[in-house]
Parts: sequence; structure tokens; C-alpha cells
Amino acid sequence: MRITARNGKGLLAALMITGLIVYLTISGMRTSHEKQADKEVQRWLRLAREDAKPNWTEDDAVSWFEQHSFEPIRKKQGIHIVIGKSKGQFPLVDGFRPIEGGGMVAKRFWVRIAFFFDEEGKLRSVEGTAWPFDPEEQKPNH
Repeated sequence: MRITARNGKGLLAALMITGLIVYLTISGMRTSHEKQADKEVQRWLRLAREDAKPNWTEDDAVSWFEQHSFEPIRKKQGIHIVIGKSKGQFPLVDGFRPIEGGGMVAKRFWVRIAFFFDEEGKLRSVEGTAWPFDPEEQKPNH
């Protein structure tokens, strides 16, 4: 088959349409995966908030993570920042749990749940997010 200008343009158009279809399909799969990751985070966050008690300590948060197979688990210090200035530190404990999926088309996410404590060590809040980065491989430091 000889390629002429006329059928060359048709081939180019077909390739462009195919590329667009592939791009839209992959985009849709990624969006769907991100929505599923957010739903999984909300499920774990709801459970963490239901289980957390006002008198919890950092060790109670670590125990909760261990009971629910979160890893790694990290105790660390957060920093209060107000308009670019550090206003002190506070303890927090966070844990990670992989979310199924990801792979070649969509990045892998982890559920990140964090228990925040005030300067006196009292539980202040529990927050969660779909964490798009591979958490550092480290042993729990508790």
C-alpha cells in the first residue's frame, strides 16, 4: 500500500483519535481510583474518630494503629505555624495503610490517619488523608 497525502492525513487523524481515547480512558480510571481512595480514607477516619476517647494518650493511638494493621506508625512533633512563624510544637501519631489499586495506570495511595495531641498530651483531633507518597520504610518508634 502506498501512503499518499490523502490517506496519510486519515492515518494521522485516526492515530490522534486513538490517542485521545486512550488518554480519556486513563484519566477516567485515575479519577475513579482517587475517589475510591478518598472513600477508603473516610471509612477509616470515621472508625478512628468513633474509637478515640478524649483521655487517649499517644500510646493509645499507637495501639489503635497496631490493632488495625497500620504500618509504619510514627510518633513525632508537629509545628504550629502562624503567618510564617513557628508558634511551638505538639505531639502527633500517624499511621499508614495501603489502599488496594494503583499500578501502571494510577498511582498507589495509602490511608494516612493522624491523631493530634495538645502540648499537655490530650487528644485534640483525628484527621485522615489519601497519602499519594510511599511512606518511609521505618520501624514503629514507640
